[in-house]
Amino acid sequence: MLTITPRDPGRPLIQATFRKREWLIIGKGGGIVKRYDFIEIGTSDFDTIIQRPVAVGLRGLSVDPVHEYLERLPDLPNVKKVCGGISKVGGKSHVHYIDPEVFSANPSLPKWLKGCNCIGGPHVHALSEIQKLGLGEETFLKVEVRLLTFCDLVEEYEVGSVDCIKIDAEGMDLEIVESWLAACEEFPDRPGLFAEIVIMESNSFDRHRCPRFLELKSRLSNQGYGCHFITGNDVMFRKGRFI
Repeated sequence: MLTITPRDPGRPLIQATFRKREWLIIGKGGGIVKRYDFIEIGTSDFDTIIQRPVAVGLRGLSVDPVHEYLERLPDLPNVKKVCGGISKVGGKSHVHYIDPEVFSANPSLPKWLKGCNCIGGPHVHALSEIQKLGLGEETFLKVEVRLLTFCDLVEEYEVGSVDCIKIDAEGMDLEIVESWLAACEEFPDRPGLFAEIVIMESNSFDRHRCPRFLELKSRLSNQGYGCHFITGNDVMFRKGRFI
């Protein structure tokens, strides 16, 4: 059993029971593909699935655009670290994140700021916190990063099935869910790409009024997913044998 605890303290636990199954499966087209227990997009370097003891027995992908964050995570035999950002269009962009030396020099900075790396420009909330210290955009490092579509991820890592997708992508959550659905449509011979549980953040939009989110909710409902507002920020789409 994998217990996924959202980052903010006090949030309720999400418990997902992973079935014991073979890691290599035969797709409908006859090809051999892999079953993954989880794909986590936006790991930062703290409070991630890969850091939990139970992850030792799981197969997964840990995805983050900041290479040094991935380097700080443990190396597990069946979990691959993927450096890049997930989007609807592949290519290259830049990730902006606070220089780690700033945290060393300012230990009072909240830890969650480490998770505020952002594609395309500095994270608004991170910039606001930094400005309180009299610092500005020069505090952020800017690094070129590869952008992958979910289809790219499926092809490169031979994903045939995944139990849990967890997304914490600082405002890009909707785009990543759209990219995932596009991959499900692109590979109709891999129905297991329709993960049994999908967790995303909704702090960048009004989940009761945002047309883009409501459309996604409708599309997922048509695929048999129920929508659960589990905290002030987290949304879980669930189907199958999860409790």
